Amino acid sequence: MRNDLTAPGPLLAAPPERERTILTLRFVHDMSRSRIGAEPGISQTHVSRLLRRAPSRLCTEPTRD
Repeated sequence: MRNDLTAPGPLLAAPPERERTILTLRFVHDMSRSRIGAEPGISQTHVSRLLRRAPSRLCTEPTRD
């Protein structure tokens, strides 16, 4: 099975850098929320909030061309 990470490229360019990093760590590198939070020094709860908010932002914000 081929893992094509280029498909969400335009979508991942839309969120701010911190959210983009958190999404990448969670869904590309399969890191836990607590481990993700340890890197920038934020709580696991805050990581969860950002992960919950990101999909709605991806659907409502226009992508940059």
